[in-house]
Order: sequence, then structure tokens, then C-alpha cells
Amino acid sequence: MTTTQQSRYKYNMSIERERNAWIERNQTLKEVGYTQYQFNVTYLPNLKSAKGHTSEILEKNFKKLYFHNFSRYFLFDGDKNWTKNSHELQPYLDVFEEAHEHGAIFRPHLNEGAWKQYQFSDRLHHHGIISVHPIHVEKMNSLVGVKNALNPFSDRVMTSQVGLVQDSGWTTYILKDQHKYAGTSLHFGPKNLEFPPKLYPQVH
Repeated sequence: MTTTQQSRYKYNMSIERERNAWIERNQTLKEVGYTQYQFNVTYLPNLKSAKGHTSEILEKNFKKLYFHNFSRYFLFDGDKNWTKNSHELQPYLDVFEEAHEHGAIFRPHLNEGAWKQYQFSDRLHHHGIISVHPIHVEKMNSLVGVKNALNPFSDRVMTSQVGLVQDSGWTTYILKDQHKYAGTSLHFGPKNLEFPPKLYPQVH
């Protein structure tokens, strides 16, 4: 086996371990009583940069959507200290960046080289699964099937969708391009909390 082949083998094994660990974690959350929702978010084109979108820009946009607008104001009713006050009620979130299927924006003024760069940029988007405590199920259910359900939480979002995770097919779908975008996945959840978590009663 050549050095290149060895490097490729190690890389593939690393991706496989990450995939298996992610699947196992989500299966455990489901078994202990968390409800899982899948979502996807596409973003408005970035016309301020000659490079269009980058992974760093999308990560920044998503974090603002999730931590500030969605979690604080939607799930935790505006509590600015939600990460402390509602520690054990925080969701577990796995997000993967991808660049497939979502179409690029037509820009006739660009030359071929710039157009190819923008095509990739425009297609960058996020898929993910959020596992929520029973206390959040009613709110999450209100988003299921609603057109562009996450758009109100960010002015950078173009389209969005939320649905219940019905089977393992969704897991396969969002991991299908994992090898292309390794290193861009985001994983959030309660810190310093026993895993698997125990479901706590609602406390006010």
C-alpha cells in the first residue's frame, strides 16, 4: 500500500468512525425519550464578496440563527441566560454543511471562472437533526410542515424546512456527502451533562 493509499484509508476510517458515533448518539437520544426533528437551511447569495459564501460565513450565520434567535427567543421564551438557567433542557444538535442539489443563482455578468466559483458558493447549505426534550415538542411540532419555518429567525436564510425524523433514511441522506465536507460539521448540546441524559421534570 502506497503512502497515498494509506492516507486515504486512514481518512475513510476516520469518516466512518465519525458517522457511526453520530448515528449511535442520535439513536441513544431517541431511546431515552428525546424527539428528533430534521431540518435544512439554504442561504441568500452573498453578493458582498467576490468569493460568495464560505464555510466560515455559513457557520457564523447558522450559529446566530440557532443560539440567539431560535433557542433564546423561540425555545426558551427570551431568556438571555438560557444556557445556564435551562441547562438540562437544551437540545442536542448535529449540523452538516453540504453543497448538492440546491441550485445556484444565475449571474449573467460573471465570466465562466467566477460563475463556477459562485455555483459552489450558492449551493452551500445545512442539513441537520435536533433532538429535543419533551418540554420543547409542542413548539417544534408547530414548525413541522410550515413553509420556510426557520426564516423568521434569520434574515440570511432563503429557504428552510422542518420535519419529524421518521426513520434512518434521513440519517443516510444527510451523511451522503460527508466525505466531501469533513471538518465542517457542527455539534451542540448541554456541556458537562451526563450522557445519555436523564429526562428532568419541568421546573419553573
